[in-house]
Amino acid sequence: MSQADILKKKISQFSNRETLVNDYLPFSHPNLFNMVWDQRKFSNGQSVTSLFFVAIVDNCVNIHNADSSKSWILYPVFRCLHCVDTNYSSANCCVTYVSPFGSSCGDWNHFVKSHYFPLGIMVAPDNGIYKLIDGKVQLHIGRMTKVSLRDYNKFCITSESLAKPPQENIECPVHWPKIDPMKLFFPVRDVEVEPSQENKDRLVARPKYALKPFFGHVRCRLQTPNCSCENIIYHVLQKRAGKRQFNKFSNELSESLVVFTHSLRNFRLASSMVAKGIYGPILAKRIESVFEKVSQEIKSIESRADIIRLVCDVASKQKLDYLFQTAAGKNTRGLPLLNKLMYAPVDILQLTTVKVQGEDINLEDYGSVLKEHILNPESFEDLILSMSENLQPEMFKLILKLTQTFVETIRGELMKQLKYHFSTESVLYNIILVILKHHSDFDCKKVEEQSSEILRRVRYYFASCGPNPFPELGQKCPKCIGFFHIANRD
Repeated sequence: MSQADILKKKISQFSNRETLVNDYLPFSHPNLFNMVWDQRKFSNGQSVTSLFFVAIVDNCVNIHNADSSKSWILYPVFRCLHCVDTNYSSANCCVTYVSPFGSSCGDWNHFVKSHYFPLGIMVAPDNGIYKLIDGKVQLHIGRMTKVSLRDYNKFCITSESLAKPPQENIECPVHWPKIDPMKLFFPVRDVEVEPSQENKDRLVARPKYALKPFFGHVRCRLQTPNCSCENIIYHVLQKRAGKRQFNKFSNELSESLVVFTHSLRNFRLASSMVAKGIYGPILAKRIESVFEKVSQEIKSIESRADIIRLVCDVASKQKLDYLFQTAAGKNTRGLPLLNKLMYAPVDILQLTTVKVQGEDINLEDYGSVLKEHILNPESFEDLILSMSENLQPEMFKLILKLTQTFVETIRGELMKQLKYHFSTESVLYNIILVILKHHSDFDCKKVEEQSSEILRRVRYYFASCGPNPFPELGQKCPKCIGFFHIANRD
């Protein structure tokens, strides 16, 4: 998955996808993706963003009590890199804040005094950064005094909506006046349209993403009136949730978790949360584990640099199998069955030995460093399982050897130069992609002969993903101590 795909997936979690026709108003501004994506021109063509939430409290008189209010309106905001100082830190530099209304500004003081949000008291992490001091997030708390003619209800999550469980199945009769049916098209979620039992002149429709002609009145079955992100936030705020339909809800939750994990490979995390009925603590532990691993490596390189990591771009097991089988000229299989590894602990690599064409291969033979820099065990195991099912033993071992060489001898030096983090699974995935593109016959002898060239191509890929501007190409920012470079990227 590309950076754009993951950003679109994240933004989609703030969209009320089930609302129809006249009420079909997106939870986030339709141009939100383009506004966030456009900011990558300041970070060498890479989208360097973080997400934080702004709470507006409108029923509190004493500003000092605002952070403990139980009634608020929540808005997602993207914080985008603009420029960095000579230590590649943006702490004292300009950043761009993009609101869900499709508006943006270039500094924090302007942002908190703007009229992007309704009247009330703003409670937000200071500078849009979740910085802990004595175990508490450092907050900005201030009054919003400007008025804007804006429908704020389209783009928010409320304490009231989170106070009730997400609704999974709602009968919602919707009627519209009779008009020319050839002029009315609306987004629906399913192509099933059949006569209603109550009235043969009515139709029963189920909403889906598509433009379909609408004829007459309809009765719609809505999955939930809330945005997808409300589902995960609701469960995270619960101390302990009740039992849910395991497989179905794990899949739904897995998609929503991209908001917090920046990865689409979340099924193991979601299934662990659902199985135990505990959401917040398990999610917090996972995020903390990833942060600690990434931050320690970045700090060992540069004590003041921003902590930036490459998104988990590894394809799904289904897509990996498709790539291998297409290259081999085989008929692709259907959807794979969920592997039992999906239900394993989130942060623990379960595979130590894998069987390839009857031969047992011990992953421990490829060094501890390879294992040490795995960030998402689920993604790594998807790669290993797909390789084991589609490759011969010698090719399997050669690819792991190339990955070991890159992680042990190239990765550290490259991270020190580029000041961002990337994982073992990303290295393994990109080695596979290079071989699929240039050596699709999987000739082991040819691949071994071209090992240096393969590693060079992978090194070039990660170098091209570097988010920081080169000092010699940068220009001084007129507003702060930093510098930036506007990259010419499509």
